[in-house]
Amino acid sequence: MDSFGSELGLTPNFGKWKQKGIFFNNFYANGFQTRHAEIAAYCSVMPNYGESVFSHYNSNHFLCLPEILKRKGYSTSWINGADAAYDNQLTMFPKIGFQKIIDRFDFPSNTETLGWGFSDEALFEKWIKLLDQEKEPFFSSALTTTNHHPFDVPENFKHYENRSVQNKYYEAVNYVDSMLNQFLIAASKTKWFENTLIFVTSDTSNYQNPQKPFSNFEDFVKTRSKIPLLIIGGNIKKPYLEKRYFSQIDLAPTIMDILGFPYTNSWMGNSMLKSGNDSLAYTNRPGNYWAVMSLKGRYYNEADQNDHYFGFNNNQTLKLEYKKIGKDWIDSAKWLLQENKIWYEE
Repeated sequence: MDSFGSELGLTPNFGKWKQKGIFFNNFYANGFQTRHAEIAAYCSVMPNYGESVFSHYNSNHFLCLPEILKRKGYSTSWINGADAAYDNQLTMFPKIGFQKIIDRFDFPSNTETLGWGFSDEALFEKWIKLLDQEKEPFFSSALTTTNHHPFDVPENFKHYENRSVQNKYYEAVNYVDSMLNQFLIAASKTKWFENTLIFVTSDTSNYQNPQKPFSNFEDFVKTRSKIPLLIIGGNIKKPYLEKRYFSQIDLAPTIMDILGFPYTNSWMGNSMLKSGNDSLAYTNRPGNYWAVMSLKGRYYNEADQNDHYFGFNNNQTLKLEYKKIGKDWIDSAKWLLQENKIWYEE
C-alpha cells in the first residue's frame, strides 16, 4: 500500500480517503487467515491457530459485538460474494448476532465472477442497496474476495504482460482500491452517511515477495502482519494519524466505547479510545513468529527459537514482561476455547 511506503502507486484512492479520516499506522492482524480475523474482530477473542473456532468450537458460548448491538436495537447484517457456508460461517454468524447473511446465492446468476466469488464491484453495489433499505441504526460488515488468490481482475485492470502471481496480486490490490473508492463515494451521498462510521480494514496481510529486501526481523513481521485501519464517516471532520499499536481484538471494544453503551463482556481487547501509550498489539503466525508491540518497545519471537527486541530503552524488565505476555496470551486463549470458558451459557 502507498500508505505503508509502497512506491508502486497501487492505492491512490485509499490515500485520498486517508486524508478524510483516522488512519492507524500500527494496526495488526491477530492471525493469518480470514477465520482468525473474524473471531478477533467480531468477538474480541484471540483466534485459535489449530482447528477453526467456527468449526471446532461452534458449540462454545460467545458474546460478540453483533449480538450486543442486536440487543440494543441495531439491524445487523453480513455480506460476501462467495459461499457463506465456507468455514461454517453460515452457522456461526447468526449465533454471534448477525440477523441477515447475504452471500453468492442472493446475487443474480449472471453477476460478474472473479476468483473465489462475485466481483467486489458487484458486492459493493449490493451492499449499498442493502444499507439503503436497512432500518436504522444498523451494523453491517462486508468481506471482499477479489484480493484473495487467484487475484483475478477485469481486463481493464490487467496492467502487466507478465502474468506472475506477484503481478496479479498487484492488479488485485489496485482493483480493490478502485472499487472501494466507488463504494465510499456512493456511501457519502446516502442519507445515513452523516450518522455512520465506516471501518476499512483487512482480515490478513499478504505473503507475496517484498518489494525490497527486509532490513531486519521487525521489517519482516510488519510486511507480513501489519494491516490498514481507516475510520471515516460524516462525523469525522479532520484527518488524524494514530501511531499507537493495536490489533483486531481491539475493534469491538472501540466500537462499543464510541457508541457509549454500558455492557458486560469477557473480551480480550481494549478500547482504542481509552488506551494510553502502553497499548499493545499482538500478532501470531505459528511456526514462523509471534509478537507483542507497543510504543514502549516491540518483541518478536522467531520460530520459538530467537528473540528480537526493538525499542525498550534497555529496560530488561519490560523486555521479559512482553515475552511473558505473549506466551500467556497464546496459552490462555487456547485453554479458554478448549474449556469453553470464553462466556457463560445464557
